Amino acid sequence: MEEILAIQPSTFPLRKLPFVALKHVIHVMEIDEILKTAVTSKYMECVVKSSCIRVEKAVLHFDDMRAAIFLKNPNLTVLCSAFISESYKGATVRKQDLKPWLSETSTVLETTLQLFLRIRNLFQCGSFDLYISLTKKDSKMQEIMEIPEFRNYERLSLVGRKFEKDELDYVMEFGREDQKLRIIKGQIPEDYYHPNLFKYTDVHYCDSRWIRLEHLLSIKDNGIIRLENSKLTQPEINTFLRHWVNSEHDMFRQMEIVIEKGDRIHFSVMFRGLVALLGQRFESDYVLM
Repeated sequence: MEEILAIQPSTFPLRKLPFVALKHVIHVMEIDEILKTAVTSKYMECVVKSSCIRVEKAVLHFDDMRAAIFLKNPNLTVLCSAFISESYKGATVRKQDLKPWLSETSTVLETTLQLFLRIRNLFQCGSFDLYISLTKKDSKMQEIMEIPEFRNYERLSLVGRKFEKDELDYVMEFGREDQKLRIIKGQIPEDYYHPNLFKYTDVHYCDSRWIRLEHLLSIKDNGIIRLENSKLTQPEINTFLRHWVNSEHDMFRQMEIVIEKGDRIHFSVMFRGLVALLGQRFESDYVLM
């Protein structure tokens, strides 16, 4: 009987390549391959770092005590725990693939921090966002946000249940004026108030039933404001518009107020006392003032 020998494909260790050629090879790799290559040795980690791979943005995503790091342009999901419900487009690197960088006794939060610092050191990263899902009462939000390396986020996104006053107070008192806040799911108590509700440069409240006319009149030098599910009446919005038109300082760059469903807009009420031109664009009404 003839013996059939399988022809094994030849391999070539990357480390045998000259340094410049190796950097060129790194640049043509997919982002997940680059990360897996960097973890193989200190030398390869240095080569990847010197290759100056750019990453547009990172998102630290916490869902209870599951976590992931999402990279954007190029897209990559780095799992910092066994499972996470969310996923971004692109390849995925599991926690097990990065074992040499991790301690076996690390918590999910510690693992996320370790990988985040490695990635920020390895790639030329742009800004990063913090995304925290609060589905349980014993949420680790404050523990996450108190980590010094996580404090310089560009945007904080919160997804939750019914928020407690102390949770909201913590968030309102935490951020800097150059940071952004999005509360994109959950309920905010209707009697809630904090003087810093417009402190963040951009704010998005999915539940703004608690925001009153007097709160809007305090806006100054904000960027983008989005208020959903608002209980403001049309006469109140008219008062706000008249205040905005006559304001001596810039109040905001862009603002969107979404009133509760079922309320028909009466232009004669909302724009009373204002010089306004009503028109249509893309099958939607718009007003120039």
